Amino acid sequence: MRLLPGMVMLMLVLVIAGSARATTDVMP
Repeated sequence: MRLLPGMVMLMLVLVIAGSARATTDVMP
């Protein structure tokens, strides 16, 4: 049960990085 928080954190980081990358790609 201790791995769940880490996985959630990684998911959030990936989503944030993906959204930031998408915005940077859309906005030159």
